[in-house]
Amino acid sequence: GSIDADELVGGIAAVNAGVIERCYANCDVYGTDTCGVAVGQNYGQVYQCSTKGSVGGIWEIGGLVGENLEWGSICDCYSMALVACRQGGSPSEGAGGLVGHNAGGTISRCYSAGKVISETFFASLGGLIGSSSGESIDACFWDVQASGRTSGVGEGSSEGVFGKTTEQMQTLTTFTDAGWLFFYRPVWMMSGQDYPRLIWHR
Repeated sequence: GSIDADELVGGIAAVNAGVIERCYANCDVYGTDTCGVAVGQNYGQVYQCSTKGSVGGIWEIGGLVGENLEWGSICDCYSMALVACRQGGSPSEGAGGLVGHNAGGTISRCYSAGKVISETFFASLGGLIGSSSGESIDACFWDVQASGRTSGVGEGSSEGVFGKTTEQMQTLTTFTDAGWLFFYRPVWMMSGQDYPRLIWHR
């Protein structure tokens, strides 16, 4: 379905202060501020979740989560959603394939492979994260070709964020070399020429 609101907009939750685990959202989310296909604003835990569909907004918009605050944790998640930053100002905290703005939260073993586009030249756009500060990011990837973005983080540190071609994103060793869980107590799987998928959602 679709959701059209103003701020704090998410396909699963507007605001998450608890635990969202093994969930999937495939919807179109529209708003102005702090919008994500799954969660608008997160200061809880988001584990093993994925998204498709699209998100459109002006500030803090992400394919999975709009804003990941301090104490927020996102782990073993991915987004294939289209992220579109709309005209309406000069956002300093912009649009990302996975997270719009990471404000001190942690993000680990995640990837995004959706298109990230903008109607304005002033947006902070990233293949994975729009803007980031005071963060802890580890072993995360974005598809440079699919996203159309050469930068993983539009504004802020890009440590722990790696850009890959579509072919590399569909190669097992890209992720096993980074410590992703494919074998012992596996979380992820790959089948044929495809991106990693969550085992629970196969």
